[in-house]
Amino acid sequence: MEGALELITAIDVSDDRAVAFATGGLRLVSLHKASLFGDAMPAELVATASEAKARSDIIRGAVEKARHYYGQSAFDRTIYIGDGRWDAEVARVMGLEFIGVGRSLSRFAGECPRANWVESLSAIDLATPFPFAV
Repeated sequence: MEGALELITAIDVSDDRAVAFATGGLRLVSLHKASLFGDAMPAELVATASEAKARSDIIRGAVEKARHYYGQSAFDRTIYIGDGRWDAEVARVMGLEFIGVGRSLSRFAGECPRANWVESLSAIDLATPFPFAV
């Protein structure tokens, strides 16, 4: 996704934010994709369909990996950023905040409120609070 490296880097250097990567892809392929981010996305923060089959379990795995990696017992907020309808569905079911990214809001088939949608990751401003809630 356009702007992904910049967003991950901005989150990683922040004292009050953490990042993890959850994907429905297989681990080997996903680790290759994550390696394109260099040190910004270590393998320890990648949760894949190789570890869990249910999408919600992949997300839980990503949150758990982030808690362990960053030494946190819990996070105050979990904001899920995704580019497909299933991302929005899982966020809603899990009660997570959600930001939908894509050229068209219609790709989320009604699962993503307009206020939660941006065309690209570069449109997310980390300097302001995320007023997005599903």
